[in-house]
Amino acid sequence: KSYSPFNQVRFNSDGSRLFLGIGRCTPQDFHVGERFEKSWKLKDSFSRKCIYVADGQLKKFKKIDLGAFAPCRCILPHPKNPNLVYASFSDGSIYKCSNADQEKLSFDKLKLPQSFNGLQCVRIDISPVNPNELLLIMYPVAESKFKAKKTKLFHAQLDGSNISAVEISPNVPYGIIKDARWNPHNPKQVFVGVDARPSIMLTSEDGMKTFRRIPFPENLKYEEIPFYWSPSLFTFDRKSNMSMVRSLVGAWVSRDGFKNMKNLMMKYNPETRQYGNKGVGAAECVDSIAARDKYTYIGI
Repeated sequence: KSYSPFNQVRFNSDGSRLFLGIGRCTPQDFHVGERFEKSWKLKDSFSRKCIYVADGQLKKFKKIDLGAFAPCRCILPHPKNPNLVYASFSDGSIYKCSNADQEKLSFDKLKLPQSFNGLQCVRIDISPVNPNELLLIMYPVAESKFKAKKTKLFHAQLDGSNISAVEISPNVPYGIIKDARWNPHNPKQVFVGVDARPSIMLTSEDGMKTFRRIPFPENLKYEEIPFYWSPSLFTFDRKSNMSMVRSLVGAWVSRDGFKNMKNLMMKYNPETRQYGNKGVGAAECVDSIAARDKYTYIGI
């Protein structure tokens, strides 16, 4: 199969810049540890750690060299400020760009606390009210098959190029933290997805002091195994109350903070006991979901 080594492809908020990061070594790699381990093989083809930047028309590309090669883990543009972009790499480094609209834009390496030693940031979310307040999901750097207890969630604050962080414990007995998102309409509410076989959806409405579980609706399980009805990855529309959550093979939409959910893509036929798509592709092909202006965009 053919595939692209670009595992991170993100436009900034006004669409004037496209940011790309290299970090994908296989077309399908479901096991997180295996995927991270294989991505290091890309150093045979790419000797440098870079972020590639294009204009909004994808006509002019430039390469931002950040040092010796390391696979890119996350690129996150600020949802409203087109100049602000965060990026992280598997060597544990995190970068911040504050001038994305400039011809000579730059990424500054952040100074990380000792609590981040031996960890890599795999997912970032930005507070809806403070661009220097972040949620960071951290996994071990070196281990390919890491233990779930070693995955960590941090609430971080930036002061210039310095990061201070407090570890957040969602209080689950076992599981890999897969996602952590602020509700863009309520800065006190955070959603966390944990891959715990079955996955667990959690929410906090008191500044991450306590968390409660969000139950998955029994009427949407259809007697399927938990692999289907175990969502742990969240998406929020910032201009409406629409929110989505997905598993590896299913996706659901809600308009009340996941108190009630509906099938996003798949329609169940009780006579044949089979699923059929609604013209957007099979659920198991979905790699990402985005919401903009009350529309849903699905990457496969």
